[in-house]
Amino acid sequence: IEYYQPKYYSDTETIVGAEALARWKKPDGEIITPSRFAGLFERNGFIRRLDFYIFERVCKFLADAKANDRKVLPVSVNFSRVHMHDLHFPQRLLALTQKYGVDPKDLEIELTESAFFVDTKNINKVVDMLHGYGFSIAIDDSGSGFSSLNMLKDSNFDTLKIDANFLDGFERGGKVGTVVTSVMRMAKWLGIPVVAEGVETREQVDFLRTLGCEMIQGYYYSRPIPREEYQMLLDRN
Repeated sequence: IEYYQPKYYSDTETIVGAEALARWKKPDGEIITPSRFAGLFERNGFIRRLDFYIFERVCKFLADAKANDRKVLPVSVNFSRVHMHDLHFPQRLLALTQKYGVDPKDLEIELTESAFFVDTKNINKVVDMLHGYGFSIAIDDSGSGFSSLNMLKDSNFDTLKIDANFLDGFERGGKVGTVVTSVMRMAKWLGIPVVAEGVETREQVDFLRTLGCEMIQGYYYSRPIPREEYQMLLDRN
């Protein structure tokens, strides 16, 4: 099933969109997060089906909102790097948006930073095709790899998502604040909007705001919530 974690503008603290996240609901009702099954699904190839399933569910969610004259905000969907070697991948996504009558501009494709370190030339070709169809691209887990600077220099994307690990130990100061400040400045110089993930405290929110971080996502504002709860949250806002 799909869950949604809202993203908020740091200045106005209003919802700017959400990230769709997969959850596995067991027969006894227990909800399992991807940390317990994503690795297995990547090894057995099932991750391809799961990614497209979540994407189609999001397309249906956006189509339902549009049909009921509800506010439509962009939703980002994660895709494994295994898709990046398939030049038909962008067309499949476009076909699903056409099936449900949704605008690709309301969908953001999230790719992990590590995906760009395997075959940069081919992946950039896929990214260019996605851009051509109107999708935006976000780089997830930024800073988790050792070639981050090369990725920023050589790849074309729209949003940078700071890895939640950057904020671990934030309140203790020291290197954590320095690293986050450096990443934010670099993104500003490149004209790339930043989403900070894993934000859990008011102190983190205030610090990120002083750096000019545009968007914030994390437990401080909202945990990932089921589709129905996210829709009610949008209706209230």
